[in-house]
Amino acid sequence: MAALTDFAEKAFIDHFLRGVSQTSPATVYLALFTTNPLDAATGTEAAWAAYGRQLSTWSDPGVDGITTNTNQIIFPANNSGAPVIISYGAVFSAVTAGNMIIHGAVLPNKTLAVTDSLVFEIGDLSFTIG
Repeated sequence: MAALTDFAEKAFIDHFLRGVSQTSPATVYLALFTTNPLDAATGTEAAWAAYGRQLSTWSDPGVDGITTNTNQIIFPANNSGAPVIISYGAVFSAVTAGNMIIHGAVLPNKTLAVTDSLVFEIGDLSFTIG
């Protein structure tokens, strides 16, 4: 299950209930977290030296409200000198800064040993709204 962030909930209400147009980001990026980012977009984003958010594309959710990644997403090798446990993922409107749109748990958690990279194949990730 996934959760819309406070930012996304406000944008949804503004757009659908208040007639305030919202601009969709041209691209969105997957971020990895070691702690729960929560709806307020807090939490601890992964931070090894080579880490960076990665471009992600998502399927039409259809009537079931489930969207899956439609591209292979590759995070560079952990070069932090210590293992990193990835517990959550989130989609942002920008490669740095930007607005967090949706977040959810990575199940099972992924432990990246030093030199491990993380690859999500097409369809590995899903967000369900409902």
